[in-house]
Amino acid sequence: MLARRHVGAALAIAAIAGVSCLIRLPGFTEGGFASHDVGGILYEAMLLRAGGLPYVDAIELKAPGTFYLATFLAGPEGRDIAAFQIAANLVAVASLLVLAALAWRLWGARAAVVAAALYALHDAHLDSMDANYVTWAQLPAVAAGLCAARAATWREDPVLRSRSLRTWLFGGVMCGLAALCKQPSGVVLLPVLFWAACPPGRRDVRAGLAVIAGFLLAHAPVALHYLARGQLGALLGGYVWNPWGFEYIAHNAAGTGPARAAWEFAAAAVHFLALPLALAAFAVAARPRGHVPKDRLSAPADAPAAPAPRGHAPKDSSSVPADASPALSPQGHAPKDMSKSSASALRGHAPKDISHVPGAMRFLLAWTAAAMLAAATGLRFYKGYWLGVLPPLCLLAAAPWGAGAPALWRRGWPRLIVAPLVLALTMRAAWALRLTRDDRARPHDEGARAIGRWLGERTGPDDTIWVWGWHLWGVHAYSGRLSASRIYKTLGLLTTTPDDTWRSPAGPAKVLTDGPAAQQLLSDLAAAPPAFVAIGGTAPKHEFPALRRFLAERYVRDHGLRFGKVEIWRRADR
Repeated sequence: MLARRHVGAALAIAAIAGVSCLIRLPGFTEGGFASHDVGGILYEAMLLRAGGLPYVDAIELKAPGTFYLATFLAGPEGRDIAAFQIAANLVAVASLLVLAALAWRLWGARAAVVAAALYALHDAHLDSMDANYVTWAQLPAVAAGLCAARAATWREDPVLRSRSLRTWLFGGVMCGLAALCKQPSGVVLLPVLFWAACPPGRRDVRAGLAVIAGFLLAHAPVALHYLARGQLGALLGGYVWNPWGFEYIAHNAAGTGPARAAWEFAAAAVHFLALPLALAAFAVAARPRGHVPKDRLSAPADAPAAPAPRGHAPKDSSSVPADASPALSPQGHAPKDMSKSSASALRGHAPKDISHVPGAMRFLLAWTAAAMLAAATGLRFYKGYWLGVLPPLCLLAAAPWGAGAPALWRRGWPRLIVAPLVLALTMRAAWALRLTRDDRARPHDEGARAIGRWLGERTGPDDTIWVWGWHLWGVHAYSGRLSASRIYKTLGLLTTTPDDTWRSPAGPAKVLTDGPAAQQLLSDLAAAPPAFVAIGGTAPKHEFPALRRFLAERYVRDHGLRFGKVEIWRRADR
């Protein structure tokens, strides 16, 4: 029979998930692009359904996992943004629930509620571009952590050793799925592999190999699809080693000095993650030191914690890991720098549902470091990049010796010093959520909708179009028409690499008229002229005279639809 505290915790987590759904409610009903990257995802899904391949029939930087997901989740034609967005919202809420399950496995029921609440205060705001790549990558990344926690517990029991290896394998699969949805999210492989192969005090080569095998296994279906089409090299060159992606990283790194990059990194981290960062730092500083008796290594998650010895530690305690233990030092006494209440709580009155998971703290710290490294990719520090850092910070913050420990709040100074800070940061995060919900209720793609509908009515299924402008990527999905050129995205190909950051706007883009992309675009358009060309108002069209000449020779301006500064050109023979 479930304990009353477990039922209460489960109900609290369900309520938190319900509030998260309310925040995302516009995404369940509104059905418009909140992120123009979603236009790129659905374009590649349309391409797959038409028999094409990303990286072959379209130059692409992003990972292919979301493209395949969209072919199943974005309606029968792979272009239904409403259906895709509903699925994305469900995935986002599932990420919250899996994180709560992981916190429960590591620290118990109370920690699961704390971690879920802290996560729900930030995830929708960080993932305001819902249905984007990071949305889909978050669920397998958190699931990889849950698999690792279960496997780390089971391998301490010889009877469950085989189950542990299977779980490490499945954890590797989750790491691979995270990478397939968003390459930087694949860094979760590093902490999972570290926990598998290097448990405290020894090495476990078989567990490490199982994680690697699972990571490769996750890529097998996509690799086999490309292999069957004779295009495995295109997958490797587009997904594993994309020269465009590395040029993007190198370009941004070259324009930012080390001191400036460090400052921007720290400022962005504090701006987006102030509350979980502060609570996690407190938990890390307050974490207990010492060893734990071996008879607690295999304790189930809901088993009472064994009382700590008051004398000396057992002789064999030296082989037990120190990084994830409760509060005792090797001599059995609380460290001198701990308060009496904290020492008492950890020595004999720890929450009854806390289990010992060897290496948990090391894993969470490694996960945090790897996720922060991924957030620094390109040194632009967009808020969506920080979503991957949120899970390990929430788990650290929820540790039973952290700010969520009841004993801590019985003393005066935490209430006087910590409580106002936590309250202020909580209100700040809640206000950001309010703004995020209002923003999600407003479609960001009115132009793409109108243009896509207009073009769809004037073209047939076999016609192609070409659009220039990142805000027009959704025109393909709304019109149901593919691009006449492999270059359906122009950022970093036809124009210079974007240089905007988390707090600074982008400078004016410049056309790379002498670059290979410009030449390929002109060749593609000449070989198979599209029925219509749509050029956005922000596209530097006047810097591309060769394209202007091509349009003047074969196309006429169509003024049947006017939307801002968008130019629509119709092929002259239509």
